[in-house]
Amino acid sequence: MKNILRIGMLLCSFLLASVGWAMAQEGESGGGTTGITTLDELKNAINSNATEITLGGDIKDISEAITISRALTLDSNGNTISGSVSNGALLEITGTGTVTIKNLTVANNTEDGGSEIYVGTNPDTSTEFPATAASFENIKLSGTSEVGIAAEYHVNISIKNVQETSPHQMGVMLQGSDEQLKASLTIEGTENKFDKCVMPVVLNYSGDVTVEGSNFTELPLPKSEEGEVESKAWTDRYNSTDKSYKITLQDRDQKVVLMELQLIADLVENGSDIEKLIFGAGTLDLTSWSPDGVFTINSSLAIEGAGSNPENGGTKIVGQIDIVSPDEKENTPSSKAIVFKNLAIEGNTGTNGLLNVMTANVDLLLEGVTLVSIRRNTHCTS
Repeated sequence: MKNILRIGMLLCSFLLASVGWAMAQEGESGGGTTGITTLDELKNAINSNATEITLGGDIKDISEAITISRALTLDSNGNTISGSVSNGALLEITGTGTVTIKNLTVANNTEDGGSEIYVGTNPDTSTEFPATAASFENIKLSGTSEVGIAAEYHVNISIKNVQETSPHQMGVMLQGSDEQLKASLTIEGTENKFDKCVMPVVLNYSGDVTVEGSNFTELPLPKSEEGEVESKAWTDRYNSTDKSYKITLQDRDQKVVLMELQLIADLVENGSDIEKLIFGAGTLDLTSWSPDGVFTINSSLAIEGAGSNPENGGTKIVGQIDIVSPDEKENTPSSKAIVFKNLAIEGNTGTNGLLNVMTANVDLLLEGVTLVSIRRNTHCTS
């Protein structure tokens, strides 16, 4: 009986060792690697020949980029990769071949620029500029970096159901400087969500860039001063039919909203065909951008809110609005129509008012607007 037990134990040990050896060989020979829970395990899997890598838990406190330079599929299985890489990215995808990243929450919690994910080939280290292809599916961008997904040079990017869950200046940014290079961006799915950033998709490129399959609308951007780099943007906030742009207020960082508002104001000033700004429910606090809390309008524009009662799903703007001529000189003849509709404007006014018309020939229309002066304790509804 004892001999039989010894033989059984030896067989079990042999089988367990064989299974472990087979699993290790699977990764080395191009199979899959699963259950990864540490940074070292992830790096080892990337540096092996495994074509499929699956995480088994969160990987945290990353302080330098995880680089992927060959074709593989990384399935995070709903887990998170997080850390802080200043002026860099948590995930860097370089080289040739297609890298697929899916089911991942990525959070680069840095205040010094950078991105959550970077795709591209550094021109300082490569003279051939091979195409770098990356596919992102079911990704949540939840860090504090400047950009969600940044891509440079000769890249082919595909995104499907990518959601930005924390504020960024740009959701997806493609840029490059060599006119011989080409890049493409394909946007698929119905759950792409970039409502917390200044601009969902921005291209800053002098080469040939195409955007395909997008449910976004192209928003014209002004040419750069150098005239060499063409800038374009795609967003679901611009309606080309009625030439309106919608800015959401709820659950968004006020400074990000104000940066977006300034961008749109610059576009309007530079001849964009935007004719109407539509604000969602909530409060826009102009004083969180600058102490004087002044927003300047110098072109024909309609500003529409969700209602004049902010406590009942309406829109409130806190601060001061000045209507001036294009050259910012008072009483300079100009011709413009300014419309305010369905919102409240509140401010701690002194010698100035809440709405200051500082130029001639302005048709000003207020409809469903409530004006509240805190200092003067006055309340007026149009």
